[in-house]
Amino acid sequence: MDQDQSYLAIVVVAFALVPAVIAYKRGRNPVPYFLLSFVFTPIGAGILASIGHRNVKVLTAREDGQHARRGEIRCPACREFMRSDATICPHCSTPFPPSSAAQSEATKPAE
Repeated sequence: MDQDQSYLAIVVVAFALVPAVIAYKRGRNPVPYFLLSFVFTPIGAGILASIGHRNVKVLTAREDGQHARRGEIRCPACREFMRSDATICPHCSTPFPPSSAAQSEATKPAE
């Protein structure tokens, strides 16, 4: 078991102990409360994570459409929006070549 999995196991056990301690203080048997919490804590966290992840994708798709209409692109390094003709990201200073459309306009002969 690697270090991340160890931390995750400790967090799940800690969250399962809270209802067990509350049940014990109220004079009830803490074992069933611990076991139910131990089982349902990761299930609930997984459901919440999947719901949140889906909403982020929908919002990102909307943002991409709005920024595309304004002629902006995402930086491949930091994922922030910037002008499509930029050669250096203003947010993270990552250099990259201009888009092919900007290159074709630059090399187009004057009429």
